[in-house]
Amino acid sequence: MKKFLTSILVIVMFCTFTTSTVGAFTPPGLAKKGGLPPGLQKKDELPPGIQKRFVDYEELLLVNREYETVIENINTSTRRIIVKQGTASMNLLVDNKANIELNGKEVELKDLKKGDKVHLKLDKDHTVTEIKAIGSEDRISVFEGTIRSIDKRRNEITIVNNNRSTVYKLETNTTIKVDGRVKGIDDLAINMVAKITIENDKVTSVEASTSGYTKIEGTIEELNYRNLEMVVKTGSRELLYQAKSNTPVYIDNTATRFSNLLEGMEVEVYILDSEIRFIRANSLEIETFTATVGSINYRNGEVVLKHDNKEVLYNITDSIIKINGTKTTIRSIKEDMKVEVKLQNKEILEIDIIDETNIYEGRLIEKDTSRNPSIIIRIDGTNKTFDVDSDVNLSRVSVGSTIKIYVEDGVVLRIS
Repeated sequence: MKKFLTSILVIVMFCTFTTSTVGAFTPPGLAKKGGLPPGLQKKDELPPGIQKRFVDYEELLLVNREYETVIENINTSTRRIIVKQGTASMNLLVDNKANIELNGKEVELKDLKKGDKVHLKLDKDHTVTEIKAIGSEDRISVFEGTIRSIDKRRNEITIVNNNRSTVYKLETNTTIKVDGRVKGIDDLAINMVAKITIENDKVTSVEASTSGYTKIEGTIEELNYRNLEMVVKTGSRELLYQAKSNTPVYIDNTATRFSNLLEGMEVEVYILDSEIRFIRANSLEIETFTATVGSINYRNGEVVLKHDNKEVLYNITDSIIKINGTKTTIRSIKEDMKVEVKLQNKEILEIDIIDETNIYEGRLIEKDTSRNPSIIIRIDGTNKTFDVDSDVNLSRVSVGSTIKIYVEDGVVLRIS
């Protein structure tokens, strides 16, 4: 009986005087001051017969290593948080590799605040290995990182910090600034440094910056698409730059490829640590004019156009060729034709042949092969008379046959 009472007394003393050492767990209901009496600070120093009961009690405390609680205080320098558990407080060490989330997004310990509700997971040493936090009401959080990707369709940007990527959904009223100036999502670029402000779980502002970058402004003089190289002329200097296969390129604020850059474009090259981080360019202005075809060389894909009192030779091998807006081939271009031309950087992007020819189909009722030839054809039950160009051979068509005529200014130029 005395032995049993002695055991009970030791347990009561343990429960009364046990405290947390730095980083240790203080079970609910245990006092915060004092500690185990001298000689009982280690379970293997307990009197024989009590060690087993102490071990059982310790195992009982370790059964539940997950807690729903609220942050009472936080110390980012020592990576410790103080939380309430029952009537006791726990001063817990947060593992360097702990998975930390705030409102479903990966964050760092410094992003948590006093008053945040947290779900904790602890290991057997009572070190925090996982924190899932819900921000307190009216909380404003700020996250910083580098823009990894931009999805304009979904209105989302991905920010990377310490090798952790987080996607942020922008609202219609989210304020976006670049270098302090109000801009839009089109003005953001991959590799920009950005600060995201979140209030009530919504992104209220994005502040992007090119601070720290070296910005080179100039005109693209030469391009080598194969080697991803370009020569930029800025002032009196010409500088050679080489991009990488994953270097972000924007033309008119739209993401594109290096191969879409053109000589003559105005360009901004952003450099950090001797490396091109992104390229911004403005598309060349497109000049539109009407011209007359002077001559055409089908083999070389060249055409001489007359316009503005000049005759200029152009290569149209890669140009888009149309007739009244419908795509065709270079063979459709003839001398003396009128064409609409779209010119960019001294190269023809598109030639649209202005074909004023009207086409009719009907039955040939009569033909006159005199010095002033003409024909009468029946179109949709109505007889119509047309003058015929002297170069058209009427002997090749028979009265009563169905024909197709090509008419310009009221004169038949061709019959098929």
